[in-house]
Amino acid sequence: MESKAKFRKRSFLIATVLATLFCIYTKYGFTHYNLFFHLFVIFILTIVTIRKKSALDPLFKKTFVILIILNVIVISIDDHFVYRTQTVDVIPYSEEDFDWSYFQKRPQFEKKENDFAALIHTGIHIRINTCLNYTSAIAIAVTNPRKNYHYEESDYTLRHELYHFKIAELFARQINYYFKINHFVMRYEIEQVIKKYTQLKAKLDAQYDLQTNHSINTQEQIRWEKKIDQLLNTFNR
Repeated sequence: MESKAKFRKRSFLIATVLATLFCIYTKYGFTHYNLFFHLFVIFILTIVTIRKKSALDPLFKKTFVILIILNVIVISIDDHFVYRTQTVDVIPYSEEDFDWSYFQKRPQFEKKENDFAALIHTGIHIRINTCLNYTSAIAIAVTNPRKNYHYEESDYTLRHELYHFKIAELFARQINYYFKINHFVMRYEIEQVIKKYTQLKAKLDAQYDLQTNHSINTQEQIRWEKKIDQLLNTFNR
């Protein structure tokens, strides 16, 4: 009987370790992650560990406590933070780090009449969950330094390009807000939401360049900076 009891304990321990590893793996990828399954794993571990009549050996109990702590740490990590660490060939939005290293330098003699002093390509990367997760999708604003270029460097020009990046961040936040308040969204609706906000981003980018005349109109540039900052604060993380 004792050997059977030990076998059951070891089997349960192995099962909970595998469940924890599965949660960590799917959390990293997000697509197949399910918050409620992860909470269920923590709940089972906690019940087994704290029940008064538990016959767990000290080593088993210590292991379960470690597993609980590990699962709580993993579940508390922000999905957007995890996604930002996985970007390849693109740079996630960051106002503090934004500088000319985000751009490819082009020689002045190559500049054509219709070329801008600088040009940034921004986008929104989306990761969709397929397992009826609490959050159906997550979005981050990115830029691709291989596609960005500049002919000349000035703080004013760099600031104009930064606000294009801020526009991308604005709509990434709006997408995240939508999925924060709308739960268990079906894939078709997710794709419609993404399409809607992507189109709105392109429209606002065009209006920004048109009304500031690509930063030449300094008064409009100042007005747009205030407008975009106010909108960003509305959807602050």
